Amino acid sequence: NGDSETNIKAVIRCRRRSEREIQDNSPIIVTTNGPRGEDITIETSAPSTSLGVVTLPTTGTYPFDMVFGPEADQTTLYQDVVHPMLEEVLMGYNCTLFAYGQTGTGKTCVVFSCINLDLTILEQSYHAG
Repeated sequence: NGDSETNIKAVIRCRRRSEREIQDNSPIIVTTNGPRGEDITIETSAPSTSLGVVTLPTTGTYPFDMVFGPEADQTTLYQDVVHPMLEEVLMGYNCTLFAYGQTGTGKTCVVFSCINLDLTILEQSYHAG
């Protein structure tokens, strides 16, 4: 069917540094524009020093539909990404959320909301439809 619409969004969440990364004084190579934005900047090379002159690292900036920085909490991510999809599911649309990332970084909590979710909203939406 040529009338069907596809709506794919790419969303990135940049995690906080781990305790080990902080203890090891590892560099921060990914930056965002606060808790919510639309792009990330990644350092693609290390800074260098030659004859006392410091050369800043080269960077690349990449756009996405939504970018959540380390300051964003689980609730923010759930409300901005998962909840709107849940509303569409309750309206009868097919939706898929693909969460990819390192083990233990909170994917399940974001998708299934490890926060205290008020289920009355879901019940009202279900019974209204």
